[in-house]
Amino acid sequence: MGNIKERISEAAAKVEKCMREIMPDKEPKSVYSLAWDFIERGGKRIRPYLLLSCIRAFNGNEEDGLEIAAGIEIFHNFTLVHDDIEDASDMRRGKPCLHIIHGVPLAINAGDGMFAHVFKAVYVSKLPPDKKSSIIGMMSDAFISVVEGQGYELEWIQNNNWNITEEMYLKMAGGKTGALIKACSEIGAYIGGAEEKEIEEMGRFGYEIGLAFQIQDDVLNLVGEEEKYKKEIGGDIREGKRTLIVINALNKLEGNEKRKLIDILSKKENTKDEINDAIQMLKSCGAIDYAKKYAHELVKNAKKRLDAVKNEEARKELDLLADLFIRREV
Repeated sequence: MGNIKERISEAAAKVEKCMREIMPDKEPKSVYSLAWDFIERGGKRIRPYLLLSCIRAFNGNEEDGLEIAAGIEIFHNFTLVHDDIEDASDMRRGKPCLHIIHGVPLAINAGDGMFAHVFKAVYVSKLPPDKKSSIIGMMSDAFISVVEGQGYELEWIQNNNWNITEEMYLKMAGGKTGALIKACSEIGAYIGGAEEKEIEEMGRFGYEIGLAFQIQDDVLNLVGEEEKYKKEIGGDIREGKRTLIVINALNKLEGNEKRKLIDILSKKENTKDEINDAIQMLKSCGAIDYAKKYAHELVKNAKKRLDAVKNEEARKELDLLADLFIRREV
């Protein structure tokens, strides 16, 4: 994985330079300094890298997609700022969330500032107008799916609904996480010159690895190392998240154990002991292992989509990237 991580870092440097050009750190500082404080905390930058790799997969020039990749990464960061507020999260990327440091109004506005620059990214790109128009359509579809996915999750939490099926979870996570990664694959293939069927197949590839990514993130939230994960371990328990792990556990547990897990997940505040108890229950019933296996199967299936790829080197890169989605530490 060492080489691909280096290539992701190299691509990230290019994309971040482009992000600076699209959204400079200027006045008012209450918007841009907050936005850049958040962006500069790091992040995996795998979405823009995926988009650029998919351009190369069809023998296109990745320089043609730099602004679009930068816009996607700006959008992703915007969603995280707002998600942290909606989830009442404390930590993001190893530091207190923006709303914890600066308050909710300024954090919301900084997020809005990021979102406004997503469309500027498309506008300033050197792509022809017809391609820009098609890309805005793809981005809009993805952004709507992200909002809908978040809406499902927030509604479940607000209504204290625990009657969530696996199918319902996949619809939620497919919108919240899968849709944007799908868009990266589709847009990259489109810019690279892929045909319509090839674009669709790459979209499916992105959607499946995106779902796997979310499921792996749910796993890491419970069994990762906080120093590496850079988010609060067990935060999903405190926030009452309906993850694939939780849904599987609730299907397996009965009686007092099931009631105890729901009670812990439904609380507004949990003790460390309660969070540890919940994690132990999820481990012992096999729900965490189930989720890990599910993520691996998604990636295995996604890799079959890569038959559409025309550039062999890029295919190998995408194959490695798919593995990174589930073997990552952070």
